[in-house]
Amino acid sequence: MKENASSPSTRFAALVQELEVERKITKARALEIYRKLAPATWKRVKQELKSLGCELDWDPKTHAFYVRDWRWTIAPIPRFMRDPRLRARLAAVRAANRALGPPYADALGQS
Repeated sequence: MKENASSPSTRFAALVQELEVERKITKARALEIYRKLAPATWKRVKQELKSLGCELDWDPKTHAFYVRDWRWTIAPIPRFMRDPRLRARLAAVRAANRALGPPYADALGQS
């Protein structure tokens, strides 16, 4: 996956994928993904994540943001797909789907 692709939706998809797999992110890692991360941009990204149901909590000891709800996922995962390797692959596919943007992502989401 190209982390520093030029499209904002691609960068957001990379961030969502990392949160899906790792369940945490540091500001430094978010800066690596976004290249520039002004405070207003970070607030906007957190609001968009919140709209997806992914609220972040700050941990001052580790200097990282953690996903508040441990059950959060981009979409529900069937019980037979609980393997972490499969979860990582599924997160990559969902992030790539989201990076396509409308109307393609909407059409793929309905099938």
